[in-house]
Amino acid sequence: MWSDTNRSPGSREEDAWLSDEQLRRCTPAEAEPFQAPVPTRMVSNGEYMPHPQTDQQKHVEHRVKELADEASKKLGLTRRQFLAGTGGLAASFLAMNEVFGQKFFNVNPVEMFETAAYAETAVPADVFIFDD
Repeated sequence: MWSDTNRSPGSREEDAWLSDEQLRRCTPAEAEPFQAPVPTRMVSNGEYMPHPQTDQQKHVEHRVKELADEASKKLGLTRRQFLAGTGGLAASFLAMNEVFGQKFFNVNPVEMFETAAYAETAVPADVFIFDD
């Protein structure tokens, strides 16, 4: 993991970035035991310590697992294969809608099983998304 041992005391970097000890305590997102298509807990980018997973986030994770188990069996896939496809993303969005009690995401349960159904409501291919 990256570490700068030449930090100037009192500098912005000293104040804003995690210490070497804090960085050692951070687990990379890819090391999480459950790899959901959408993260179900906060992770650190090295600037701050992440908050613990909330009860609602735990519920979303549990619901994604349930939906993935049901759908993957029907499709003859492993749960990992299902979660890696468009159905896994649809299941994640459905779980969040259920847990948070609102329709944040425009997703239909059929999208877990039919890639074509997902494609009908997906972001157009020519959309450019810049995330800084």
